[in-house]
Amino acid sequence: MTCEDSPIQNPDDLLLDQLCHNLAEQSWGVLFDFFSPVLIEDLRNEVINHAGSTGLTAAGIGRGRDFMVDPSVRSDQTRWLSGETAAQSLYLKQMEHLRLGINRRLFLGLTVFEGHFALYEPGSFYAKHKDSFRGAANRVLSTVTYLNPDWNDKDGGQLILFDPESG
Repeated sequence: MTCEDSPIQNPDDLLLDQLCHNLAEQSWGVLFDFFSPVLIEDLRNEVINHAGSTGLTAAGIGRGRDFMVDPSVRSDQTRWLSGETAAQSLYLKQMEHLRLGINRRLFLGLTVFEGHFALYEPGSFYAKHKDSFRGAANRVLSTVTYLNPDWNDKDGGQLILFDPESG
């Protein structure tokens, strides 16, 4: 079975309600098993294939004329999602459903979803940062989808969320 055979999995209203409640109360939330295991496996295989064929590039910071690759800030490799494969297309459709559901509940005015693969080899990192560009307030919500199979704490790596009140 491939993701082409999988229907879009949409969170039910109760899950979306709980996610939005958590976003409003604590500024973060988690949706477990939002994507089918088949979709996750297909996306993971894409990353592996891209990594083996130089389809990933050194991640940068900034945009436009301010864009730069600075390995002291960020050392992962990325590839933007375009919907070019069935797996990417299904992922983007599900994220669009999520975007619309969050907008209906929280009135955030989220107008677009953009996403990329990010490959963190052992020892790779991304320094503490805000997920928005200096002088721009259009990125108000960030998502992370893990493609790691059977990850546990012993594997290392972690996402740390900083309290905006503490700087």
